[in-house]
Amino acid sequence: MSNMITGTSAASTAVPTVAPVTSADSFLTTANELLVGARVLAGNPDCAVTLVYVCAHVTECLFKAFLSRMGETDAELQRTGHDLASLRGKAVAHGLGLDPPLPDWLRVLGELHAKPYRLLYPKNLNGFVLPGPQPMLADLETLDRLVRAVGS
Repeated sequence: MSNMITGTSAASTAVPTVAPVTSADSFLTTANELLVGARVLAGNPDCAVTLVYVCAHVTECLFKAFLSRMGETDAELQRTGHDLASLRGKAVAHGLGLDPPLPDWLRVLGELHAKPYRLLYPKNLNGFVLPGPQPMLADLETLDRLVRAVGS
C-alpha cells in the first residue's frame, strides 16, 4: 500500500499588489451593503423608521460615490454634508441621468436627514412623516445601477 500523495500545485513569483481603495469605492461599498438591509427592512412595516434611516445613508453614499468618481474631493463632499437635495443637484449637474424634479420621497428624506437631523435626534417630536418605502427603494435601485455604470 502506498502512502504517496499526488496532485498539482501552482506558484507565482509575482509580487502581490492591492489597489488602493478610493473614496468612491468606499461610498459605493457602504451603499451596497446597506441597500441589502433596506430590501429586507422594506418587507416589514414595523421597521419603517429604520428603513428610512438606512435609505437616507444609502442615498448619501450613492450620490457621494458618483460625485467622487466625477472628481469631487473629499473636502468638497464634506462641505456639502448630508444635504441630499444638494448632492442630487450636483450629481445631475455632473451628468447623472436622473429626471430634473426632486422626487417627493427624496424631499421628505432629505428634510429628515439634514440638520437638525430629526432621524438621529428626534427631540420635541410626536412622530415623523416618512417617505413611501416602495418609490424610495425603487428609485434607490435605479440610482445604484446608474452609479455602478459610471465605474464600469
